[in-house]
Amino acid sequence: MLYCHSQYVRPVAGEDRRWGPISEAGEYAFDRPPLLSSRRIGPDLARVGLKYGDDWHYAHYWDPRLVVPDSIMPSFKWLYTRVRVLLHTTETGAPMMPPELRAYFTMSAETSIPLYPNTDGLAFVAPPANGRWPLDGTPVIDLKGFGDHPPTLTRVTLVFPTHELVGLVRYIQRLGTNRGAWREMLESQTVGAPAMTIPSSPEVLRLGREVYDARCVGCHGKNGDGNGPAATFLSPRPRNLTLGVFKFRTTPSGSLPTDGDLYRTVTRGVRWTAMPTWHELPDDERIAVVAFIKTLSSRWNHERPEPPATIGDPPTATPELVAHGKDLYQKAQCSRCHGEEGKGDGESAPDLTDDLKFPIRPADLTRGRLKGGSTVRDVFRTMTLGLDGSPMPSFADSLSEEERWAISYYVLSLSAWKDPLTGLGAAR
Repeated sequence: MLYCHSQYVRPVAGEDRRWGPISEAGEYAFDRPPLLSSRRIGPDLARVGLKYGDDWHYAHYWDPRLVVPDSIMPSFKWLYTRVRVLLHTTETGAPMMPPELRAYFTMSAETSIPLYPNTDGLAFVAPPANGRWPLDGTPVIDLKGFGDHPPTLTRVTLVFPTHELVGLVRYIQRLGTNRGAWREMLESQTVGAPAMTIPSSPEVLRLGREVYDARCVGCHGKNGDGNGPAATFLSPRPRNLTLGVFKFRTTPSGSLPTDGDLYRTVTRGVRWTAMPTWHELPDDERIAVVAFIKTLSSRWNHERPEPPATIGDPPTATPELVAHGKDLYQKAQCSRCHGEEGKGDGESAPDLTDDLKFPIRPADLTRGRLKGGSTVRDVFRTMTLGLDGSPMPSFADSLSEEERWAISYYVLSLSAWKDPLTGLGAAR
């Protein structure tokens, strides 16, 4: 990495738009050894922290072209341990791993650890929180992502990141985060859902298909079903675009999103997941890929998005309003999923699944930088409209507007003065 990637944002046109503020004198004074590259083959990594989710990095190091098709970066498969195993079958017909994997799993019968291989039989195993194996449970191959047409697999290759790779990804995620929440201030992150109607002319759809094939296939798959070759590395799973169900909308729960909603998600990405920001793509390419995405689901053939919800100006934040929000957080049972302190560790958290029955993690509200946006209006919109396809419901009918604003401010207070990676208190 040292010879290809600089860790110095150079003051040239466009670099600050891609990577954030330029480096300042003395910023690397205490780095030993200084990590400034001698060549400029790869992108500048000085501000790459949190631009991509951990899962994206694990897929990228395994095979960069899974997520960046035109990448010239070599693969780093030597940073993984590979174990090829034959699939055994239990009396109930469920595939089960042989006992030789005890170095990586405790084989506890009380906990199943689902693994989701791709069509080539490759199954990534995410590391424990401390980066040290084994995981507590028994691995089980799960093919539900393929619906009625699962591949016939007689063996799988399990891929485990080494302790060195886990440390490398954590280091990459730190780069640039000591400058505060600067990424939230980038124009790409503050973009709203514009009122726009994207034409579906043959020329636009042709360009959209080209962009999709170049940028989206690795995760979402050729047909948009979320089964791209990189999907086995990713949690949450890539969106199944054929269903026409989207979390981040300005429309009521159950409705299709507007073109502006899709454009906003493509532009800003989804923090803490493998969906990166695509603001670097030209505007016409982002518009075209939105038009193409709509062709992947039949819902757009016979439905239209409902009118966007109207969200007024937020009330002025006060200590009393935040305290009221804290009380309502408990009364609305937000803690059952998000936990008493908002860390995503509520009593229901281990059992939550999305609409396709894939495991899904409640948001850790203490880290800030929320998936749907980090302003109080963004939190209020999520509480009002819900996140379709997930266990997060709409509270529009059960909580008044005033109560939703109060909880929204309390949610933001949970991440004040916190480290975005650990949720621990940061120095003021």
